[in-house]
Amino acid sequence: MPYGPGQATLVYRVRCEAEIAFRGELEWYAAHRGVRLVFLTGGRADRVSWLPAHYAGHSDADALRQIAPYVARSHVFICGPDAWASAARDAARAAGTPAGRLHTEQFSW
Repeated sequence: MPYGPGQATLVYRVRCEAEIAFRGELEWYAAHRGVRLVFLTGGRADRVSWLPAHYAGHSDADALRQIAPYVARSHVFICGPDAWASAARDAARAAGTPAGRLHTEQFSW
């Protein structure tokens, strides 16, 4: 995909750093293609959310806007388990991303 340094943000949500798959490859994209990497680690929130528990005091949409300020005019690609992906999709919509710019691949355990 064509983008300049800092124009693409990858938000990677895991319970702990040890679960980050393909970290070396992701860091290569950060170093060589200018992708902003944001690793969100921690257990699940006690509410439906794509955020880890320690961010549960923030609204999902506000947190997304802080992490990716241009989310409302970006294409957003979401991949994850059904409930998590739905929460991330809802956050992107609430943050202003048009439905036609949301791309979701969901999977179940």
